[in-house]
Amino acid sequence: MSQPEGARIFVSIEDLTPLTEIATAHPLALEALLHAWLNSGSGVTDKAGLRSTIDKSIGNLISSFKGTDAVTLLDFLANLLLRLEPEVCPLFLFVENRRRIDIASRSSLPTPPGSHL
Repeated sequence: MSQPEGARIFVSIEDLTPLTEIATAHPLALEALLHAWLNSGSGVTDKAGLRSTIDKSIGNLISSFKGTDAVTLLDFLANLLLRLEPEVCPLFLFVENRRRIDIASRSSLPTPPGSHL
């Protein structure tokens, strides 16, 4: 997955659930996802399809990490989201014209005082 061609083949897999389910016990699963998504982004013609796969997989990862401290997941997401191309970045972060949306309004967590989110 460190090569674009291998990454494109990897992300063409429709169901990554088995990989997302073992991520809590095997952090290398997150590394595989990270490298595949980052290395396939520039060579994929179906950006919407890749974005959909990333959205679905992140949802599965969040479910898998429920009940844990999720530090590994948060580190993975920070690393991934800062490096993804805007065209494949998950929809909950960007709207079509690439403006940031109010993430706090979609969260059940309270907004910290003084925060502009």
